[in-house]
Order: sequence, then C-alpha cells, then structure tokens
Amino acid sequence: MYVTGLAREQIGGSEIYLFEHRSNTAVQHRLKNTAKVTWTPHDLRRTFATRVAGLAVAPHVVEKLLNHTLGGVLQTYNRHDYEAERIEATKAWADELKRIVGQ
Repeated sequence: MYVTGLAREQIGGSEIYLFEHRSNTAVQHRLKNTAKVTWTPHDLRRTFATRVAGLAVAPHVVEKLLNHTLGGVLQTYNRHDYEAERIEATKAWADELKRIVGQ
C-alpha cells in the first residue's frame, strides 16, 4: 500500500504498520468515545471520492482507491490494478489537502 509523505507525517513513519492493520470497528469505537463527533469514517470516504474525482481522476481509479471491485464487463475482463494511477491520484490528493490547509 502506497502512503504519501503527508500521510506519513500525520501518522508517524513507525505507526504505518498499525495504520494499515487498524479495523473500521476500531476507528468507529474511538469516534464513539470522543466528544461530540458528528461524522463517520464513511463521510471521509465519500468526501475523498468526490474531491479526487474533482481532480480529474478517472472514475475507475477512484473505485480502486476505495477498494471497490469494478462492475460489469470491467470486472470480468479488466484485471489491471491501476497502481501507478492510484499513486498519482493519492499524490494529487495530498497536494490538494496541502493547498486547502495553506501549507
């Protein structure tokens, strides 16, 4: 799994192993035990998908970034993992986040 430099800064390089193996239920448990959280991890996925699509990332690459399977004929015939495209998309997203927060 590719992790951008920005993500490494936020979670710490040594914690990447923990980050990769943390379950959604662990994230949801933490959110339930924090003060007045009004969002869910799914909200982040939805926002990510929308914003990355706005950066001109192809829909099939967005689906792969979300770890969705491609539907229809694509699922049957297209076995490509789009790794290079996913890496470029995550770099573009990291740049967009930096722009949003003014870094």
